[in-house]
Amino acid sequence: EVNEVLAENGISIVDVSTRSRETDDRGDVYMMALEAFSDGKAESLRAPLEAVANKLGVDVEVHILDETVI
Repeated sequence: EVNEVLAENGISIVDVSTRSRETDDRGDVYMMALEAFSDGKAESLRAPLEAVANKLGVDVEVHILDETVI
């Protein structure tokens, strides 16, 4: 459902990474990072992504990266 929100807003995923780790208090934690080109739409995605996260019982964070390409 996260990818549906991204697709509906014309967001292109350019990289995906996953990892897992064991924590003392929460057991195994699985993480997925999506790097996406948002064309300035990142802030407007916070609310719809949080709604999906609440529905799925997961955490979603949006971090804006520097757009400078070297």
